[in-house]
Amino acid sequence: MSQSTSDAEFSEQFKSLKAKIAIFSTLGTIFYVMTFIPSFISILSVIIFGYLDMSLLIVPTVPSFILGIKFSRTADKLSYEQQQLILKDIQNTLKNNFELIEYNYDKIIPEATVRKAILFNWISIRGNGFINAVYRDAEFIFCNLELESRIQNSTFLIFGGQLLSVPLAREITPSVTITELSGAAIVFDKRKRVMMEDAAFNQQFHVVTEDAQKAFYILTPQFMAFIMSLKWFVHNKIHICFSGFSAHIAIQSKQDYFVSNQDTDDILAVRKKMQREADFIKRILDGFLQNERLFGPRANSTKQ
Repeated sequence: MSQSTSDAEFSEQFKSLKAKIAIFSTLGTIFYVMTFIPSFISILSVIIFGYLDMSLLIVPTVPSFILGIKFSRTADKLSYEQQQLILKDIQNTLKNNFELIEYNYDKIIPEATVRKAILFNWISIRGNGFINAVYRDAEFIFCNLELESRIQNSTFLIFGGQLLSVPLAREITPSVTITELSGAAIVFDKRKRVMMEDAAFNQQFHVVTEDAQKAFYILTPQFMAFIMSLKWFVHNKIHICFSGFSAHIAIQSKQDYFVSNQDTDDILAVRKKMQREADFIKRILDGFLQNERLFGPRANSTKQ
């Protein structure tokens, strides 16, 4: 089946469900509203005639209430079908780009992994769109992520974007962080800032670690050039942490990836956006896998 045919069929199915949802939702609302009309009439009956005729209240109300429930439940069922259609389409996009192991919209990266990324002093975590997949023999996990912190009684968002974690072939201890997300997190970081030989890189990023030699081991001139090019590609703040046998890459995009608005009509635009997001992950991994010091000989693999 051609991609254009697939787009047309998916769009037709999506729009059909959307239209049905609108119809049944409207009918449900109408019949729910109709249950209040007899009550209003009954109140007028009491005010005007001084008595309550129960038949005016019960006879019209019960059927309206039952129909309201029936239509609303039908709308909910159709909305669920539409959501599953979207999730299946996201899964297909991922399968076309990676060796997909798991995709779960309601799941996030384990909290322990997020902590290893050393992203601020957060107190609460939420997210969605968990992906576990393989690209060029490198297994990775990914999700949309939001982190919150608190000052006195005020809770506020300190990070919103994506977190990508990929295993290293060699252990990095102590950890090395390369970040634009400085602020208080860097000011109160007990690790030392390391100045690299590239002045433009130092101006853009903070490099902090307890072992400066580890920073120079990781940040070769070629790898620093890649990180700089990645910065101009994503147009968002970047945070990278090498810790133990994992590399963690956080992008503060302030939006979710691999999601589809159920109210949209432009399915082709949604699919193009998801493909750009898959390409974004591949671009990051391509650049990281070039660093054979960290990822070993599999960096030369072209397998997808």
